[in-house]
Amino acid sequence: MNINKVCVLGGTGFVGSAIVSKLAAMGIKTRLISRHPERHRDLLVLPNVEVVEADVNDFNRLSYYLHNIDAVINLIGILNDNTLDGAGFRRMHIDFPKLLVQACQKNNIKRLVHMSALHADAGTAPSHYLRSKGEGENHLHIYSDKGIQITTFRPSVIFGPNDDFFNRFAKLLKVTPLICPVPRANSRFAPVFVGDVADSIVKHLTDPNSNGLRIDLCGPHTYSMMEIMQYTASVLGIKRKFIALPDRLSRLMAHMSDIANSIPLISPAMNMLIPGFKEARFSIDNYRSLLVDSVCDDAETQKTAIEDIVPQYLGEQNSQHRYDKFRSGA
Repeated sequence: MNINKVCVLGGTGFVGSAIVSKLAAMGIKTRLISRHPERHRDLLVLPNVEVVEADVNDFNRLSYYLHNIDAVINLIGILNDNTLDGAGFRRMHIDFPKLLVQACQKNNIKRLVHMSALHADAGTAPSHYLRSKGEGENHLHIYSDKGIQITTFRPSVIFGPNDDFFNRFAKLLKVTPLICPVPRANSRFAPVFVGDVADSIVKHLTDPNSNGLRIDLCGPHTYSMMEIMQYTASVLGIKRKFIALPDRLSRLMAHMSDIANSIPLISPAMNMLIPGFKEARFSIDNYRSLLVDSVCDDAETQKTAIEDIVPQYLGEQNSQHRYDKFRSGA
């Protein structure tokens, strides 16, 4: 498959930046669409990368910037929704993919790669997040038989520098007291490294045999939520006593968080009164997503483990590490 120019939607984010760097290294011209191009000048130093200003939900603007593009990589999605009925998830995970595929048809684009989520299922998934992800990918795959080659990637939680997983837990642990409650402590994950995700997407981008595939991505090891929290604390060099919350208390905690975040001014006030409230946001939809273990049954298992990477970026926050670095510099 001959691909010379790619548009990466969500390309300025955590996963997108890794993919754009790899495309640039391959000499593939890359276009990024952002509402705030001035915030991403670091990407402009990469060869063959342009950042243009537009709202991707504006069909005319989206279609305009897909002109003369050979392939699209869609990474746009949200992890939290301030609406309790899942309207935000539906808008980003269902409505936008429908808009995107129409823009691809208008511009005669034959290749579309889409980021979904592990165990996304429009029918049986317990959360708005997973159901909307499932419905969005189902709609796109209709077009794999209608002239657009579609490949969907379904990763477990993604880790790496600037992630919203280990870094969020690290912020939380720094401001919590000695005792830290853990909701859904037995929920399991197979964290996958952002570099491995980017490698897999770029590898399959030009592979015509991947049309119609839904590719699950997992790391080499599985961890419970409790083990993730304990590992994060150990890397930071801090001591906490972790207590697994009963399921009923986990649900109550999620409901209280939703109520606080749905009322204007309450969330900022709670964050001032309760250290770590913002980092500890745990919605009822998050709770429902954790009812399904984020592990793979049959997947492209990646080689990079959290132990290979996480200490490199969380370790910078370890007080002993900072002291050793200062002493070495002195």
